[in-house]
Amino acid sequence: MNRDEKQANLLNKIKLSRHETTVENVVLRLLESGRYDVVCKHHNYSSPLGSGELDILAEVETPTGRHSHYYEIKCTDSRSSINKAIKQYHRFQKTHPELHTQGIYVTPTRIRRLR
Repeated sequence: MNRDEKQANLLNKIKLSRHETTVENVVLRLLESGRYDVVCKHHNYSSPLGSGELDILAEVETPTGRHSHYYEIKCTDSRSSINKAIKQYHRFQKTHPELHTQGIYVTPTRIRRLR
């Protein structure tokens, strides 16, 4: 087996983490729904008030303006995961007050709106 075959073999063995698998599944479902104009995964943001990364940002243009849905993906559904997702969502809202954003918490077993 030559070097290229070994590398290809290794890449085939590497599997996505549970988090990445869930992100990929949600992105595919959002794209298939046709509801959004733009769907971005691992979207980095930065402003003088803070910075971070969104798991998924989906945007749609409506007659009342551009609306964004922020999807926070967690591997396990627990109170601490929900609290962390809420904190991340509020940080994003603080850095982008001009956006009409709705946060959505997603685990492999649950979907819930963030407030």
